[in-house]
This record gives sequence, C-alpha cells and structure tokens, in this order.
Amino acid sequence: MNRLFPTLALTVFLALSSSLLVSWYLLEYPLFTANTAELEVSLEQVADDLRQQLSGHPESQWDSIIVQTPHDRNFDINWFSLEDNGLPIEDQALLFSTQRLISHEADETPVMEMLFPEQRMVLVIEPSAGYRPMLNTLVSVLAVLAICFIAALLALRPLARRIRQLQLLANEYGQGNWLVKNSDKRKDHIGELGESMQNMASQIHQLIENNNSLVIDQRELMQAVAHEFRAPMARMRFALEMKEDSTVDAAASAEISQALDELNEMVSEVLQYARLQIAAPDLTMNAVILNQLIQECVVKCRQQFPESVFETDLPHPVLINADPAHLQRAFINLFSNAAKYGHNKIQISIEESADRVSVHIDDDGFGIPDRDKQRALKPFVRLDSSRSRKLGGTGLGLAIAHGVAIKHNGTLKITDSKLGGARLTITLPLTNN
Repeated sequence: MNRLFPTLALTVFLALSSSLLVSWYLLEYPLFTANTAELEVSLEQVADDLRQQLSGHPESQWDSIIVQTPHDRNFDINWFSLEDNGLPIEDQALLFSTQRLISHEADETPVMEMLFPEQRMVLVIEPSAGYRPMLNTLVSVLAVLAICFIAALLALRPLARRIRQLQLLANEYGQGNWLVKNSDKRKDHIGELGESMQNMASQIHQLIENNNSLVIDQRELMQAVAHEFRAPMARMRFALEMKEDSTVDAAASAEISQALDELNEMVSEVLQYARLQIAAPDLTMNAVILNQLIQECVVKCRQQFPESVFETDLPHPVLINADPAHLQRAFINLFSNAAKYGHNKIQISIEESADRVSVHIDDDGFGIPDRDKQRALKPFVRLDSSRSRKLGGTGLGLAIAHGVAIKHNGTLKITDSKLGGARLTITLPLTNN
C-alpha cells in the first residue's frame, strides 16, 4: 500500500486539529490581560464623577453630558433600562444594595455597572479596546502558523531528503555509473520512482555492454577478414614473382600485380576506417605545427603525383593540438583526392579565426554537384565510377579524413572552388595559449 499520501493527509489533519485547539485555548485563557487593580480604581473615579454630573439632569440630556466629559475618550459608556435589559433578579438586587457592580471580561478587564434608582437606569462603563485584544489575536495567529510550519517541516523534510537521494542517484547515472543501487526501498511513489530509475540504468548498462561486445566482435571480424585477404594475396604475389613460364603474358602479370596492389590498399583503407568508426581509438594528442605537417604531406603527394602542381599559402606557423599520424593521413587523403580529380593545379591555404583554423584545398577539376557534396563524405561512395576505376582508390579517402576531423572536434566540408573544381575545408580547434 502506498503510504505517502496517507502520511501527508494525517499530518495535515493533526496540524489543523492542533491549530484549532491552540486557538480555543488562547481565546479562553489569553496571555495578555488587563491591570485589574488600576482599572477598577479608574472605574470607581469615573463612576463617582459621572454620578455627580448626571444627577439632577433628565435622562434625555445624559448622552450630551457624557460626550462633553473627558471620560468619553478613554471609556465606552452606555446606559440601559432595568426593565428593557432583563437583568437576573440576583444582579438587580445586588445593584439596588450596592448601587454599583464590577464584573470582569475573559481577559480580566473590569466593567462597571452603576444604578440610578430614581430613573431605574444602569450606566455601563468599560475601558476602550486597547492593544491587548490585538496582541492576543496576533499570538493566536503566530501559534497557528508555528504549528503549521512545524507540521510541514516534519512531513516534508523526510520527503526532501529522499528526493535529494534521487537527485544524487540521477547524477551518478548521468556520469555513467550505471551499477549504483537505489537505497530507498520504501513502497511508495518515491521509492517506486527510484526503483524505476535503477531498472532503467540496468537496461542502459546492459545495452552498452552488448554494444561494446558487438564493437569488439566487429573489430575482430575486420582484422580476421584483413588477415584472410592478405594471406592469399601474398601467395599470389609470390607466385607471380617466381613464375618463369614464358607463356604468361607480361601485360596480364602487370594487371594482376596492379590488382593486388589495389586490393592491398583497399584492405589498409578499410582497416583504417574501421579503427576510426568501430574501434574508436584514443588519439595521441601533441602540440603540432600545422604548416610543417602540411608541407610534409605535400612533399609526399608530389612524389605520388609528379604531374600535379601543388601551391601553398602558409603565411606563419599555426600551433594546434592533434594526433600527427591521424592528421597526416587525413591531409594526404585530401591532397590525393584533389590531385586525382583536378586537372593539374592544387592550392592549399590556411585561414584563422578566433579559436579555430581552416585548411582549404582547392582543385581545378570538374567539382562536385551540390546534391552530392554531403554524400561524398560517406564510405565507398564513388561519384564517377568510370573515372574512379581509372584513377584507382577505394572510396574511403574522404570518409577517413572526415572521421579524423570529427575525432579532433573539427569538421570537413565540401564547397565550390574559385579554381572551378571543389574546395575541401578541414576546420580544427586552435591550441589554447
């Protein structure tokens, strides 16, 4: 049974009951009472003075006479007829015997009743309401508020503590600590919420474990496939080198050898892409002078593409934090792509902003249509299959460069070049000085 709401309802009921009880008690037994002795002396003096002033005057003039006295400001003065008021016989007898009678209110305030027997009128004199009733009311209100506050504190503080535990539990799960247990086992809404959070965390942890296992299986599969590919490739190359049969056409041998080279390149590219996307390796970050790294990559590409003209615009050294091996692979892929699909000219330039640096690679080729710019960054995409077969390649060059950029918290975009072809722009964060 859910005990949360019955507990809150019981707390509210007890708070209201206690408030009503305290209010009744303070009403019956007020904390602030009148100074009875002093007030009784004052009432005696006022009564004597008024009797003297009212005696000998008709009843019709009593009100005007009372208003003219200073007593009207400090006392409430009224009068009534014995026949109309209906006083008990014993009170009437007491008044006739003593001519005056003092009674007391709940807060001990004295009230004077003075008899004028000839007129059969009773003059009632009582002190004006002062600060005491207001103080007693204030005390009652404060007592009720204090009871409500204490009741709310007693009821809500345990709930606040339990909600705080849920917040800490959520923070643990947010940091990836999926195995932290919910310590609140009470069978109410809060306890059930904690149990649901723990079940959700257990399921997420299981999914992560399953995904990690799948990633490991995929990586092992890729390595096994690569190994199986390379073993027969090595045997085929060895057989070609050892073949002395003159009947084997030299052109066919060259074609087979080229095919083996392309297959070996494809395996290497696939493994590189798999390491970026599946294995998710940790980068070895170091301070890298970007200009120097680009120049080294340009030197290698000039050897691979001697007919292409590489122009560089690297005005001053730029320092970044990067993995030099992965970044070099990305730049070589980008420069090679520009050399393959450009005519003969490649321009490489650097542009800096406040916290990032962009490297632009422009070629003078046919460019890439807008509809294919984003698709070209995906693996195994060849936009012109006929030209791609002639130029070679696996369709993974741009995908690998894109993956390297993302691993460095950067981006790779394809736009149009001022040379007429495509512009490949890789943007990386600058080193914080």
